[in-house]
Amino acid sequence: MPEWLDTGLRVITPLGMFAVVAISVYINWRRPRYASLKDQGEWKGGVDADIKNIKEFMKEIREDVKEIFDRLPPRAVTTESPLRLTDFGERIAEHLQARDWAGSLAPTLSNEVGGKQPFQIDEFANAYVHEMLDDDWNMRIASCAYEFGIEKDGVLSVLRVVLRDALLRTYVPTIDNNRYLNHAVSASEPLTIRP
Repeated sequence: MPEWLDTGLRVITPLGMFAVVAISVYINWRRPRYASLKDQGEWKGGVDADIKNIKEFMKEIREDVKEIFDRLPPRAVTTESPLRLTDFGERIAEHLQARDWAGSLAPTLSNEVGGKQPFQIDEFANAYVHEMLDDDWNMRIASCAYEFGIEKDGVLSVLRVVLRDALLRTYVPTIDNNRYLNHAVSASEPLTIRP
């Protein structure tokens, strides 16, 4: 091998080795950063896709829940305190002529209701419609439940509210009765019931 080549290799080899090592180190040093950016990009893309899928899934669930609620029968009685009839409950009460029934029944219950608080009258009305109605009324309730597409308990709840209101009008003084029926009863001001 000629001398100039031998000398050149002696100089170039270490420089070449240094260059190869430097380039390798540089590539390896940069690779994790580029790889992590790539990974981060892929991760962000995956998260964005997942979020889009979750949004679509939640939209489907929301539509399904609305569909389920649309299939439920309407409520006859509100869930607020004291219980009141909804428009649907008013239609049921009218169909059963419940106000006439309760208006004629209320004066006959003075021994059971006289001197009781409104919540006790409500409990009594609930017990009465569940336990003391005759077979004719039970048939009317079943027929009404069928016609309106609700459970019998919904019809009984309507009768309970109508009977309770009739009893309150009969046995609670007017000023307290208005307070109770207008939902302005205060726990600190107990209602007085006339015997």
